[in-house]
Amino acid sequence: MVRGLDTLRLLIVAVLLVVAPHLAAQCANAWIDGAGTPGVDGTVSATATWDPDGAGPATPVLVVAGEFTLAGSVLANNIATWDQ
Repeated sequence: MVRGLDTLRLLIVAVLLVVAPHLAAQCANAWIDGAGTPGVDGTVSATATWDPDGAGPATPVLVVAGEFTLAGSVLANNIATWDQ
């Protein structure tokens, strides 16, 4: 019985090794430029999500804070939100 389980485990591992390279995600493993310059022109030291209207219909935004003056192509004073 133990030998049968070892054979089954070996077969499962072999199948996973063959199939795994074909299970890649649909997206490329790289940032894709959107409108403007991606990122900020300085250092980000904190991130958080925030829902500006609470339980309302708007989706939460990403808030970044740090030492920067540009977020994308928008002027920022060390804090910015991203709503996409």
